[in-house]
Amino acid sequence: MAGPTRRPFAKAFTCAGIAFVAAIGALFAIFGPPGPAGGEAIGRLFAAVMVPALITGFFAHRSAAVWPLWRIAVTFIAIAVIVAALTAIGGHRA
Repeated sequence: MAGPTRRPFAKAFTCAGIAFVAAIGALFAIFGPPGPAGGEAIGRLFAAVMVPALITGFFAHRSAAVWPLWRIAVTFIAIAVIVAALTAIGGHRA
C-alpha cells in the first residue's frame, strides 16, 4: 500500500541529483579534470547515490506517515553513508 507522501521517489532522486553534482564538483575542484578512468569513477558515484535514493523512496512510499522533505534528505544521507562504508569495506577485500 502506498503511503500519503506525495512523490517520494522524486524527492529522493532530487537529493541524489544534488549529492551527485556536489560530489562531481568537489572531485573536479580537488583533482582537476578526469583522466582515463573518469568514466568509471562517475559511474560508481552515480550508483552510489542512486541506490540510497531508491531505498529512501521505497521507505517513504511504504510509510503510513507523511515524510517531509527534511526527513527524506536525512534518510538519504544516512543510507548514503552506509552504502559508502560498505563500498569501502568491500574494496579492501583481496
